[in-house]
Amino acid sequence: MAYEQASTGGFFIDTPAQAPSGFEHWKAVHVRLHGCYSWQQLSDALAAHRDELDDEALALALDKAISFRKGSNQAAADGAELLGGAGSDGSASAAAAGQQTPQLSQAQQQRALLASLGSAYMRLLPHMDATLATRLLHSFATVGINPPGDAKGLLELCRHILEHRLPALKAVSPDHLINVLWAIGKLSNNERVLLEEAELGTRAVDPQLFSAAAGLLYPRVDSLQSRHLSKLAHAFSMAGIYYYPLLLVTVNAARVKIAEFNPASLSNLIKCLARLNFPEDAFYQVVAERMQLDMRKLKGHQVVSIVRAFAALKYENADFYEAASQRLQLAMSELTALAVTQTAWSYAVRNIQDIKLYNALAFRAGPIISKFSPSDLAMLSWSFARQGLHQRNLLEISAKESVRKMGGSTMKTMANESVRKMDGISMKNMANAAWAYVWRSPTSACTIAVSSQSRRI
Repeated sequence: MAYEQASTGGFFIDTPAQAPSGFEHWKAVHVRLHGCYSWQQLSDALAAHRDELDDEALALALDKAISFRKGSNQAAADGAELLGGAGSDGSASAAAAGQQTPQLSQAQQQRALLASLGSAYMRLLPHMDATLATRLLHSFATVGINPPGDAKGLLELCRHILEHRLPALKAVSPDHLINVLWAIGKLSNNERVLLEEAELGTRAVDPQLFSAAAGLLYPRVDSLQSRHLSKLAHAFSMAGIYYYPLLLVTVNAARVKIAEFNPASLSNLIKCLARLNFPEDAFYQVVAERMQLDMRKLKGHQVVSIVRAFAALKYENADFYEAASQRLQLAMSELTALAVTQTAWSYAVRNIQDIKLYNALAFRAGPIISKFSPSDLAMLSWSFARQGLHQRNLLEISAKESVRKMGGSTMKTMANESVRKMDGISMKNMANAAWAYVWRSPTSACTIAVSSQSRRI
């Protein structure tokens, strides 16, 4: 990605900002953008006025694009539901297959339009108001668009914020700075960015930015609302930056404000602390007690999220796990394939024997077995084997599904691709699956398949 030095110094941008030619022309651009009610209208307007966008026009265009995208996603979901309700003669699948290519093409066009707005954002950023710059960056991150375009550009964006934006953000509400950190953390988990980090030899996140921001936020954490405490932890966890002093005051503030958290914010906070492996059993005890009181109000995926985080943190609390088990059994029909796998893994890794829960998980897994990824199937089988449980029906259908999804991939091919995943299953997952099937059923279909594949090496 090519850059030129901005006139203000300290940041690289595509081209110098271009001002509108006059008030009437400026007004015409804004009026046209206000009159856009479809992707095509917005695309035509941007094609005609791309280099004439100012801050306000960019904000308007981005808001329009995000609104259209939400509408498109909802329409696609409604269409999929209608197709799913078609007859069993295969007409639904045929219709879905026939529409797949145009939908993908439309999605690519939408991302290209959003990416062009990202380029405009980078062009206007050096002269943009700090509050507006924060809002737009947060919006781009929310829809998964990286304005700089690549890992190197994201690192330069971090440096620009560190050198030129922190003083202005210090003077406003701390939630603006938290939104910036959250956006950077979110963008650093972009698939392209993660791949390019290997070439750069460093993360696309500047630790100095997070360190300096932590210093500014440290004395103001007590004033943050519960959702901002959760979002702050989320930002550091996504960026993979462990800053103990800030995490400690965040946890202390969350303990005081525990009653203010809604289930989503609290479960998100615990997930982030688990990802950072932050040890604070006293706080987790408070969270467990709060969750037990509200257990009936929690949705199944929220309970799974907390259980998964506690298991990863090696937190022991028999009363909580028992209450969570009872709630999960009642909400079993809500659980996705991933949630079933995570629940089974959580209780297995903590070595909590719960026959009723595992029976319910087995019955839930059967009808949705096709929705499990190969890695989920491997972990599910490992979890049942770890508990010493032999669910014959589940073992057989998961074995067949594993073989089907592994397809023609030989173990030699998978070994050569050990860094990457081959058909969605890694060597570790293959080993977990093989161990589980051999331990519970040496003659299962998957064991035979694995053995036959091994002989090809």
